[in-house]
Order: sequence, then structure tokens, then C-alpha cells
Amino acid sequence: MWCPHNALKCPSKPKYISGLLTSAATRRLDYLRAEEKMIQREREAEGDEFRDKEAFVTQAYKDQMAEVRKAEEEERRQEGMHHTATTLVYVANTC
Repeated sequence: MWCPHNALKCPSKPKYISGLLTSAATRRLDYLRAEEKMIQREREAEGDEFRDKEAFVTQAYKDQMAEVRKAEEEERRQEGMHHTATTLVYVANTC
């Protein structure tokens, strides 16, 4: 990239990569959340068919689900803050 201030090339920084990485992480968490809900529905549909079987859950799966729960909590907290800010703006505009 040519830098108009001097004859040397300026190192260019990617403009949009941070946004792309953030949205990719959000999509991944949304996918994991949807997959978990689908698995839960399948388990409910099975009923007591496999109730007597032992369940194996790996530590990686537990960590993944903890990450999903943490993201859900963060999302709820942000929505709550957005709702509070919107309410404050509405109240301020009505006064």
C-alpha cells in the first residue's frame, strides 16, 4: 500500500478482520446452541428408552457447553443493558 506521506510503504492493517472474527465466533456459538437444543429434543423424544444406560460426557464437551452458557449469559446481560438504555431514552424523551 502506498503511503502518501513518504516514499516508504506503510504496513497496512486489515480493516475488517476483527469484525469477521467476532461474527464467526458468534455464528459458531449459535450453531452449538442450536445443536444442543436439537440433541435435547431427541433425548426427550426417546423418553425412557435409554434411561438405564450410562451417559458418557467428555471434559471437552463440558467445556464447550460452559462456553455456550457463558455466551448466553453475556447476551442476556447485553440485552438487559440495551433494554435499560432504551427505556431511559424513552423516559427522557417523554419528560
